[in-house]
Amino acid sequence: MEVEIICVGTELLLGEVLDTNSQYLAKILANYGFDHYYRSIVGDNEERLYQVIDTAFVRGAKLVILTGGLGPTQDDVTKEVAARYFKFPLFEDRAERTKIQMKYQSLGNEHMIESVYKQALFPNNCMILPNDNGTAPGCLMTRGNQHILVLPGPPHELVHMVEMYVCPLFEQWQETKIYSHVYHCFGLGESNMEAAVADIHLANTPVTIAPYANVGTSRIRMSVKAKTMQEAQHWIEFIGKQIYDRIGKYIFGENDETLIDKMMENHKGKRYGLIDCTNEAQLFWQLQSSVLAQVFCEQLAGSLVSLSDQLQERTLAGVVMKISRHFDLDGVLVFETEKSEYQHHVYSCRFYDSLGNELWNQSFQSLTPYDQQCERTITMVSGLFWQAQ
Repeated sequence: MEVEIICVGTELLLGEVLDTNSQYLAKILANYGFDHYYRSIVGDNEERLYQVIDTAFVRGAKLVILTGGLGPTQDDVTKEVAARYFKFPLFEDRAERTKIQMKYQSLGNEHMIESVYKQALFPNNCMILPNDNGTAPGCLMTRGNQHILVLPGPPHELVHMVEMYVCPLFEQWQETKIYSHVYHCFGLGESNMEAAVADIHLANTPVTIAPYANVGTSRIRMSVKAKTMQEAQHWIEFIGKQIYDRIGKYIFGENDETLIDKMMENHKGKRYGLIDCTNEAQLFWQLQSSVLAQVFCEQLAGSLVSLSDQLQERTLAGVVMKISRHFDLDGVLVFETEKSEYQHHVYSCRFYDSLGNELWNQSFQSLTPYDQQCERTITMVSGLFWQAQ
């Protein structure tokens, strides 16, 4: 089933209210395997709302979901416009009128103006959806094979209504479900990732793959439209193997796994020091602001020259050994600036074990200084450790 979401409210267009409803509904639609290609935001204007609904059905939607504009005021026109589009007259539902009256009275409103009862107007034969957290019920209107689902705007009202009354409807309509599997990569850009998997043959399969860029990492999402988890798992394994064949050396985790998770997993119980030889000398404090504080426990301030003088050691290996013995460390990371100029900054990371042996030496580049992009730098350091393991 093809579905469109239309969020109604001038306050959304003005940026006064953040639209979280469409994001929530999009996830619900994906869970039930419905096709969702478009979403719109329109103000509290009858003619423009009518046009947006018409556009949705003309381009193929079978279900249009409207959110907002169900209240008692004059600019709440969503239900009225939806009924007009289907050419359904509105009638007052006496049971809903009584419920609305009782709700207002429970809130201390004994003398209600008549306009509040517009919330009890519905077309005949529609399905009324109770609003347990508010006064404006939703409803489902159906004409032939087309449906309009009208939901309240306040998120706490909409979410409850969807979970209690809409999801059971979706279960009845559900033919397939979308299952997703994500591979996370380090050291492979979004464009290179796309090129690497471009030859995977997806025609005549229920699978789509798409690359995305993250902060310091990238990911590729594989989506499968299937009737059962078993069917989806077959395709995930079949296409997933082909993805691994092409970019497996860059994949550090799947689904919810993060680089920091891998860092903590591979270095659990270890204690490392950090010699930050850059002018900013902020890396240690960035690491301390994350869970990596459990690993990077000592900052060894100063340049390599000053540390050598203080410790009376002529080699970096000797400095590392002395520091490791003193602080009972398993290793030391040395972080230095190789080059730093406008939009071109290169940093080196060298890692030594407690005996002063250099285990790896890698560098990374950035457009801005590392101290101005904390999240990316922490990700890069974690990635370099993962890459070198």
